[in-house]
Amino acid sequence: MKKSVYSMVLFSLIIAVVFSCPDSVSADIWEGVKVISISGWELLNVSIEYTEGDDHLIVHKEDGTQKQFPLSDIQQIFDDKGNDITASVIQKDSSPQDQPDPQDQPDREKASPKIEFDEPAKPAKNISFDEKREISSGFYKQNGSSDKKNTNSAKRTVNLHFGIHDLGGSDCNGLTFYGDYSTGTVYLVPNFKRGELFGIYTDLTEDWYGVDLGYSRATNEFTWLGADWGEAITHMVSMNGRAYAFPREKVRPFALLGMFFNYMVIEDGEIKADSLDDSSLNTVGFNLGAGVEFNIKNRVKITAEFYWHGSYYSSISGVELDEGFLLNGTDFIITFGPYFM
Repeated sequence: MKKSVYSMVLFSLIIAVVFSCPDSVSADIWEGVKVISISGWELLNVSIEYTEGDDHLIVHKEDGTQKQFPLSDIQQIFDDKGNDITASVIQKDSSPQDQPDPQDQPDREKASPKIEFDEPAKPAKNISFDEKREISSGFYKQNGSSDKKNTNSAKRTVNLHFGIHDLGGSDCNGLTFYGDYSTGTVYLVPNFKRGELFGIYTDLTEDWYGVDLGYSRATNEFTWLGADWGEAITHMVSMNGRAYAFPREKVRPFALLGMFFNYMVIEDGEIKADSLDDSSLNTVGFNLGAGVEFNIKNRVKITAEFYWHGSYYSSISGVELDEGFLLNGTDFIITFGPYFM
C-alpha cells in the first residue's frame, strides 16, 4: 500500500513539473541586416536575434559585441537587398494605444540615449552620409545634415595678395655698372631697398596638389654710389605648382615650385652724356617656397607664404651684356580670396 502511495505521489510530481515548464521557443536569426531606431540611429550590416514573445531583440556586431534593444525603439529593419522586413521579424501590435503620439516624438528623440556598444564610435556632425559610415567603421551612423566637413576637392579661388619684396645679389651692391661704349651710355645696377608688392592670382586646388597663375607689381627704392637714386618697379607674371600635406583639413601646409616672367623698369637707370633715362630688365626665373593655407568655413581662403626667387639677366634695355648678373630675392605674401567652386 505504501509503495502505491509513493508511486502515485512521484507520478503526480512528474506531471506537475512537465506541465509547469513553458514550451521552449527557439530564437530566429537574421544576418546582414540594417536596423533603424526611433531616435535615428542606423546599425549597418549586423545580425539580429529575436525570440517570439520577447519585448526586445538582440543586435550582434561582427566584432562579437551585442546590444539589446526594446521593440518600442525599433523603427525599421531592412535585409541586405534593401527590403523592409520589419513585419516578418517582429509582430508589433498595431493597436492605436501602442502607437507613439506624434506630439511626443520630438521629446522622445531628445531624451533617447545614444547607442553604445563595447567600443562605441561617435558619429561626426555636419558631414555626409557616406563619410559618417566610414567614421563609424561601417556599423552605425546618425541621420542628419548632408553638409560636408571640408573636402577641398576641385576648388577655384581668385585672390588678392600683398606682402614684402626683397631684391639682392652679389652684383646688386650699388657700385656696379655696364657701359655701351658705342653710344657712350652707362647702365647702372642698383642696390635695392626692401619694398612692397600687391597683385591678384587665381588658383585651382585638388586634394593633394594645386596650380596658380598670377600677376604682381612690386616697388623698391634703390641707391647707387651711396646716394638715394630712384625707384624700381617690377611687373611679374608667375605660375606655380603646389603640393599639400593635409588635403582634407582646414589648415593645409604646402610646398611651392614655379617660374615667372619678370619686367623691371629702373628709374634714371640709363645715364647718357646729356640726359637720364629709365632702363629696363626682363628675364625668366623660378620660385621655390612654402606656405600655409587656412580655409574659413569652406568659403574663404587665407594664405601665408614665403618663397625665394632667382633670375639671371643677360641684357639691359635690349643691350646684350658680355657678362650678365644674378638677381634674387625673397617674398613674404598674404593672400585672401573666396571659393568659386
